[in-house]
Amino acid sequence: MIITILGWVGALGLLLAYFLSITNRLSTNSITYLSINGICSVCLIINAVSINAFPFVLINSLWALASVYHIWKILR
Repeated sequence: MIITILGWVGALGLLLAYFLSITNRLSTNSITYLSINGICSVCLIINAVSINAFPFVLINSLWALASVYHIWKILR
């Protein structure tokens, strides 16, 4: 049950971040946007691993790593 909830939180969080970015309410270069993407991607990774959906593990892992990398670039 918790893993399913994590999947929903991840999916809805990514959609929310995308919606906020296309409506110019959140910059895609902001730490907030990147943090939402990173955290939600990790939620989706956990969900995908639990159902052996490894293509989704790969894409969300890359998405999370890209978010962490860009946060690191902003902070340094």
